[in-house]
Amino acid sequence: MRLVRSEMLEVLRTDYIKFARARGLTNQAVHFGHALKNTLVPVITITGLQLGSIITGALITETVFQWPGIGSLFLSSVAVVDVPVMAAYLIFVGFVFVVVNLIVDILYYVVDPRLRVGAAFGLMVGAKLLTIQVPFLFKLAVDTMLAADDGGGVAASDHPIAALA
Repeated sequence: MRLVRSEMLEVLRTDYIKFARARGLTNQAVHFGHALKNTLVPVITITGLQLGSIITGALITETVFQWPGIGSLFLSSVAVVDVPVMAAYLIFVGFVFVVVNLIVDILYYVVDPRLRVGAAFGLMVGAKLLTIQVPFLFKLAVDTMLAADDGGGVAASDHPIAALA
């Protein structure tokens, strides 16, 4: 709330707000139509960072309160050196950060009209980049799991995950 208030006070002092008032717009139109949209950009940024902190902070919370969850699973896998579980946890956390950043970027596009210039090209490049990165990350995860396999009587080529790679 303090961030929204301080950003709103800062935006209300800018020139385009003064011009909007000079045009005769009502306070409601100025506050909600012009000022609030520019105030939300740093608020969205901080909210996205906080969501990432909540995900990584679950590890500490689950340890302190002895709650079963993905954080305690990760710590127990570190204790017994269970590499596939550790790799899966790290990939999951990375995926959550990527999704949160994607949502933050989409909200930037919705809130800030300056970002709409050339948006079709940016989305096209982003979709192409996404189609390149997802198979690479999946292959990296499969290779990590196969490398961590201690053999157990199953050859790497006969491993069920190897068929997916």
